[in-house]
Amino acid sequence: MIERYKACLAPTTHRPHLLHAFRDRDALTVRLLRPSEERTPKRDADLNTHLSVPLQPFSFSHAVSGDWFDRPGTAWEVTTGITFSVSALGGLRPRQSWTLAVDSEERFVRPFERFSLTDGTRQSRSVLLRMLNLRQVAMVASCFGADSLDECQILLVGGVDGCWANFPFTHVFEPVSGQEATNTQAPDFFPRAVISGPATVAAEGVAKFSLSFVDASTGAVVSNGSRSVPVRVEATSGYLVDSIIYPRNGLAAFRWMALGLTKGDRLRIKSNWGTWSGDHEIEVRVA
Repeated sequence: MIERYKACLAPTTHRPHLLHAFRDRDALTVRLLRPSEERTPKRDADLNTHLSVPLQPFSFSHAVSGDWFDRPGTAWEVTTGITFSVSALGGLRPRQSWTLAVDSEERFVRPFERFSLTDGTRQSRSVLLRMLNLRQVAMVASCFGADSLDECQILLVGGVDGCWANFPFTHVFEPVSGQEATNTQAPDFFPRAVISGPATVAAEGVAKFSLSFVDASTGAVVSNGSRSVPVRVEATSGYLVDSIIYPRNGLAAFRWMALGLTKGDRLRIKSNWGTWSGDHEIEVRVA
C-alpha cells in the first residue's frame, strides 16, 4: 500500500514560514505564508478558504506542528503561490516525480519533472536542488502512471512553522527542540522491481523467473492493480523469451533460455522500468 500523502520539515537555515496547501478539483495549490509584520497586512490570508470544516484557533495550532505554531492570533500574509494540475499535463507516466520549488527570492519556479534533469547525471534530488539554488516545498509523484491527482502521491515540505492542508496526512515529521528538524530527507514513494528465480540453469535449458514491485523499506508487494506498467528485462547473454513484461497486481513472470552457453558461464539479468535502468539485477550460473 503506497502512502498517498506525506509531509516533512525543511532544514533550519530557511526562514520560518507556514506552508498552506489545498486541493481544488484536480489541482494542487501550494502557498507560502509568513507572519505579517504590518499592523494591517495588504493580503491577510484566510486559511479557512478551501477547507471543508472551518478551523478554530485552538485546534489550528495543534493541527500543524505542535508548540512551534502556537500563534492562534497571528495574521498571515501570502508571499507566493502556485497551482499544479495533472490533467493539464495530459496525465503522468509511471515513475514520474514533479517538483514544486522556490528560488532564493522565494518565488515559485516553473514545476519540473526531476528525473528528466537527473537521469543523465545520476544526481540525487537534494544535489540537484542545491545546484539550482532551489528549495522544494512540494512534490507530486506517480508510481504507476496517473490521469488525475487522486492517483498521485503528494509530499509537502513545511517550514518550522509547519504546514496545513485540506486533505489528510498519513505521515508527518514533527520538529524536535527549538528550530531543529528531524528526518529532513524526503521519503521515497517509489517501489522497486525485484527479480527472483533459480541461481543455476542447465546449459540450453529454460528457466522461469518472477518479478514483483516491492516496498523498498518493508519488502511487501506493492500492487499496480490493472494499470499497464511495462518493464523491460535484459540479459547479458542467453536468450530472453519475454523481454517486455506487464506486471498485474505487482507480479509478473518471464522466461530465459541458456542458449549458446556452456557449464560455468555466468550472466546477469536486470530490470528497467519508468526512468530507471538497472533497477534490480541477479546473477545466474550455467550448471
